[in-house]
Amino acid sequence: MSENDKEQRKLLAKVAAVGLGAALGAFLGPGGAALGAVGALWVEENLLNTPDDGHPPGAGSHRWVVLALRATQFDSFHLSPKEKIGKDTCEFLYENSKYIWRGTQKEFEEKFGALRREKPQDESFNGEGAFRLVALEINEELPGLGRGADPLERRDAFRALAGKAKIVWVSHPLHFNSFPHKGDFYTV
Repeated sequence: MSENDKEQRKLLAKVAAVGLGAALGAFLGPGGAALGAVGALWVEENLLNTPDDGHPPGAGSHRWVVLALRATQFDSFHLSPKEKIGKDTCEFLYENSKYIWRGTQKEFEEKFGALRREKPQDESFNGEGAFRLVALEINEELPGLGRGADPLERRDAFRALAGKAKIVWVSHPLHFNSFPHKGDFYTV
């Protein structure tokens, strides 16, 4: 989000807060004004803390990121679900991720749920064309993971995963071209 957008969001939050406070004060007198002030603070806080994607803040707004990495890279590094991400893992993911998908938990389940439940057909498939998907749950918006981020912002976002993300799922090796949602990914 640009600085101009942030300033506009702050102004909108303040206008909404003042409007709510004034409206309740006018209709309900001094008690309404107090209630309006509390409501105004709530409105301002929630408008300022709503992420860019329109999802409200809170437990349900955790971001989900799926990274596609060449399966051959997994021989040198172990990733397991439920694992908090450390600095070494951040560097590994940055250096080896080829594609990124971002969305909500609901979108993740819609796109990857069946694949998560599927048993691998050929455990030995780990050739040059094979990919593994690594799903991360992130507790903070990291704009550097977005489509079109510049390389420095992208690297900073991967480094920021330490302590802010956990691995939710690692797929079995698969052919990325046969994956039905490959068009939803974008290049790192």
